[in-house]
Amino acid sequence: MHVDVRRYRSLVALVLVSFTAESRALAKLDVVPFDELLKRASLIVTARSTEAAMDGFGRGHAVLAIDRVIRGHYSGDTIRLEWQGREDDNAVREVGRGYLLFLRGGAARYDAAIHGVSYWLLATGPDGQEMVEYRYPTTMVQVPAELISRISPPAGTGDCDLETILLDSIIHSIKATAPADNRLKLPARGRSVGAWRLRARAAA
Repeated sequence: MHVDVRRYRSLVALVLVSFTAESRALAKLDVVPFDELLKRASLIVTARSTEAAMDGFGRGHAVLAIDRVIRGHYSGDTIRLEWQGREDDNAVREVGRGYLLFLRGGAARYDAAIHGVSYWLLATGPDGQEMVEYRYPTTMVQVPAELISRISPPAGTGDCDLETILLDSIIHSIKATAPADNRLKLPARGRSVGAWRLRARAAA
């Protein structure tokens, strides 16, 4: 997909600012299968940050307005997240940014489903579609390759491709994965990886 130079550069600038802030604060994280992240998340929502604060020791909190509940139940309009200043905290640092949040907990408090990799930044692509910025630390979650898209820069700019995941595609996969068994179903295939393996073995 080739895009307008100005829109592409705006998206690149947004990604680079976010990447710099995260990479300075994060230690080395372990690779996590996407199914495992889904298994641990009792609440998955999209939300937009309305408040973000951090002290000199890296401790902080954020308040986010809920846009959409994808999995689980949440009756409030906002949610508060806190972090303790660990070097691998996946902190919410900017006001006005969209997030796809994978959370665990309930009632009075929610935390990251898996520390360091559970708050996925969203951006609006050049075509107006909302997407996940698939860069560190989100890349530490192994998502199916079928979900990852590339945005090619305009010819002659010398810029690199950007890896993204369409928000609609990742939501489709989350909803197609039953919380009880967490067998991921890819949008294009409409069937679980586990079921495909069973059929392959039977055929053999």
